Amino acid sequence: MSAGFTKIRRKIYYYCAFIFSKIVLVLPYKFSVGTLSAFFGRIAYYVTRDVADIAVKNLKKCFPEKSEKEIIKITREIFCNETKSFLNLQTFRE
Repeated sequence: MSAGFTKIRRKIYYYCAFIFSKIVLVLPYKFSVGTLSAFFGRIAYYVTRDVADIAVKNLKKCFPEKSEKEIIKITREIFCNETKSFLNLQTFRE
């Protein structure tokens, strides 16, 4: 990918995360951290496919005894946990 495209993609990610964080503040905590984190974690897994591929490659190196299916499941759970952490941080009010 070109450097210009990567820069634009990062800005899109930033603005989506910013808007999303403002929406999360008006939603109930249990819903936003529980239900939405799993949903948006799975979306992030597919949208940021290049990052997911790097995670899969690294997990294969760390756990060579795990099957491909287990590695992909772990990677999806990582994305869900990262989204949950992001949403937890957004619930702190200034």
